[in-house]
Amino acid sequence: MVSSLAATLGERAVSIVDLTPLGAGLISQTGVELSERLLLDSAIPTRTGVTTVRVACIVRNVSPLADGDYRMRAFLVEVVAS
Repeated sequence: MVSSLAATLGERAVSIVDLTPLGAGLISQTGVELSERLLLDSAIPTRTGVTTVRVACIVRNVSPLADGDYRMRAFLVEVVAS
């Protein structure tokens, strides 16, 4: 079973499918430019509730998928708000 978190990357709706302290794997219906710096916003469930996060990131990889979506890898630069 695959799980994902709803998020926005700049103005785009994305799904976070992989999240580490250094980066995020994202799926989107639209691609972005490599090295583009954008804000990633999401609400992450925790044991005590939900934490809203905003992180500045740089897009490092964009690959088209067979279904027309795009798989992206973003390097997390700094937490802007949480």
